[in-house]
Amino acid sequence: MRLVIIFLLLLFSFGGHSQTILVSDGAIPAEWLAKLNNPYLATEACEKLADYYQEQKQFRKAIAYYDSADTKYRNPAEWCGNGYYARFIRRLGKIAHCYDQLGETDSAIKSITPYIFSPHFSRYFFQDEEWSAQYKEYILKKYSMAEARAIIEKAVTTLSFKRKDEKKRYDKRGKAYAFCYSATIRSSMTLLGTFIELNDGVIFARRRRDLPTIETTLEDVRLTRGYRLFFDQ
Repeated sequence: MRLVIIFLLLLFSFGGHSQTILVSDGAIPAEWLAKLNNPYLATEACEKLADYYQEQKQFRKAIAYYDSADTKYRNPAEWCGNGYYARFIRRLGKIAHCYDQLGETDSAIKSITPYIFSPHFSRYFFQDEEWSAQYKEYILKKYSMAEARAIIEKAVTTLSFKRKDEKKRYDKRGKAYAFCYSATIRSSMTLLGTFIELNDGVIFARRRRDLPTIETTLEDVRLTRGYRLFFDQ
């Protein structure tokens, strides 16, 4: 069996020299990744290897390495930020493509649905038309446009929304905080067999009327890239 050897030159300097990784037989030894002492570098190594396997049409291996980039070797410091999520969405698109090439269109759809219909993540799909267009293609492989719209609209209009308002917040001097109103919001919906979390936590606002309601939540979902792909015609 032919030995697969990949040289990944990642231009990140440590102590004045670049890191070079030799990958043999489709595996990145854990001790090598540990030596990098840089989760971001390990994430990039995983993605580059996954790209290679995708090009070689070894889609299962590609999926495993794309997944490792966001789970096993994810940089814990990147818990927030446009840079991380832009890369995360890009990898989701690649994973979906691999599933589609394996003939597993349902899995391709489920890998993207929780994010493209999420008001929090959807904006990253507006920045990447390629993956948005591919997602639409996956849906239309299984449903007509009319069927897809009906399924999406039913999920949106039956979403779950719970809100518990908290007491107005004051400082020790008795002065109201700038964001003195708050509420615990739990909202979600299920679409195409996939759970989509919309809100799950405490939200603060300057005015009580600015806190989310079921009406504003519906509006936010209808502004997502996923929804507009099928209804902006």
